[in-house]
Amino acid sequence: MDATKFRPYFRYAGLTVSKFALGHFQVTKDMVFELRQLNYINQWKSILDNEWFHILLEDSSLFVFSSIDGKPSHSYYPCPLDFPSKRQFLSERGLENTQRNYLAVAEDYDLVRQTAPIKEFITPIRYDLDRSAYRRCAHPSAHLHIGWDNQIRIATRREFTPLAFILFVIRQVYPDNWERLFQEDKNLRLGEKLRTDLDEVIPPHWLPEDEIQCYLY
Repeated sequence: MDATKFRPYFRYAGLTVSKFALGHFQVTKDMVFELRQLNYINQWKSILDNEWFHILLEDSSLFVFSSIDGKPSHSYYPCPLDFPSKRQFLSERGLENTQRNYLAVAEDYDLVRQTAPIKEFITPIRYDLDRSAYRRCAHPSAHLHIGWDNQIRIATRREFTPLAFILFVIRQVYPDNWERLFQEDKNLRLGEKLRTDLDEVIPPHWLPEDEIQCYLY
C-alpha cells in the first residue's frame, strides 16, 4: 500500500509525518506472531526499530495497516514514552528545525529518548474486520478496539478503509488538528470518506439482534 497518498490529509491537519513506508511494504504473519509475544511498549519499540509501519508521525506515533487472509486490520500505536519531538527538542535549544542542527545534537536527543519515562496513559486504537469470527450480539465482524489488553469491541456498521481509520484517529486523538483539517472539508469531502464511500456491513454479518447495542454507523 502506498501510504504517501494520505499525505494531503496530514498536511491540511498540520500533523507532520516523519516517514512513510516504501510502497511495497506489507505486514506478514511472522511479524504479527512476533509482536503478539510482546507487551505494548516493546511492540511499539519493535515496530519502530524494524520499520514495520506505514506512517511514522513526528510525535513517534505509528500507523500500521495489514490485510492477512483477507482480514483487514488498521492500527494506531501512540508513543508510550514521554519525550519531545525533534522539532520541539531543537526549539527548546533555540535552534531551527534543520537536518544540520539535528545532527549536531543527535547524541543528546538519543539519550533523551533512551531515558524517557513511560507515559501515565496511552490509548492505542485498532480496527478489525473478521467475518469468520462474527457472533451475533457478541462479536461484531467489524469493530474498533480502544485501549490495550481488554475486551472492548465497538461495532461499526461500515467497513473502515485505511483513510477512514486515519481520519477517525485524527478526530479523536488530535482534535486541534482535526479542526484545521475540517476547514478543508469543501475540497476533501470528509463526510464521503467517513461514511458514504464506505461499504456497509450487511447480513449475514449484521443481523437484527446487532441493533441492540451502541455502535458506530
